[in-house]
Amino acid sequence: MAFVIFRAVLQVKQYKQMGILAKLALLTLGNGLCYWGIISADMSTTRVGIYLGFYLIIGLVLTIGRRVVPFFIERGLSGAGTGTITLRNSKIQDIASLAFFFAFFLADLFYPNKYLLTITALGVAVVNIIRLLGWYNRGIWQKPLLWSLYIAFLGMCLSFLLYALQPWLGYAHSIALHGLAIAGVGMMTVAMMTRVSLGHTGRSIHQPPKSVNVVYILMILVFVSRVLLPLVDMNHYLLWIMVAQSAWIACFVLFCLSYLPMLARPRPDGLFG
Repeated sequence: MAFVIFRAVLQVKQYKQMGILAKLALLTLGNGLCYWGIISADMSTTRVGIYLGFYLIIGLVLTIGRRVVPFFIERGLSGAGTGTITLRNSKIQDIASLAFFFAFFLADLFYPNKYLLTITALGVAVVNIIRLLGWYNRGIWQKPLLWSLYIAFLGMCLSFLLYALQPWLGYAHSIALHGLAIAGVGMMTVAMMTRVSLGHTGRSIHQPPKSVNVVYILMILVFVSRVLLPLVDMNHYLLWIMVAQSAWIACFVLFCLSYLPMLARPRPDGLFG
């Protein structure tokens, strides 16, 4: 896949896409390290490959989320009795978020020093919480396609706070890791899919299926059960895992039941797709 995309981009000389190509190359490297570790029975190499791929995905979500979340809030709320809403991103915040995240990524993967991990993870969390405060508008709570994106980004911030506190409070590193995965991949993915599936099939983004509220609540339940409940009650850890697994499966089954019919049928406006 990386080879095909590289070739297509270079053929049209879209050199401004080199950042995306670099991430694809690093994902390919991470994938290769993961398999090499499995073949050679070297779990440390496999761990580097898995974490490299995971943190690259989270880096992409932070970068793209910084663009799409305020854009969707502006589009979703402007003209709905609130006038024109304009949300701005700060270049300083962009640079700070990228710098802190890059340092966090290196610290967690290659140099697990608790002071460095706490400072960098806290930096990512604080910068993006400030960013979220600037994006906030109470009108989002009337539109599930908007509050789901906001909650996903907030869940990522909370997960970085858990990374920062983990060396001092002693809970498992995997709790913070799973929090970041559930919010940054699970919730953000399902929130984006439920929105773009409407717009890209010629349907109104202002009239999503009623089931989307349940889909989002199930993913929030995954986060609560897999991340928060084990922090306060480890005695029922297996139960919390089972609840999280069940809610995750139910979330995506409900998404498929709600969206596969519209994705499999011709667009209602008669256009291609």
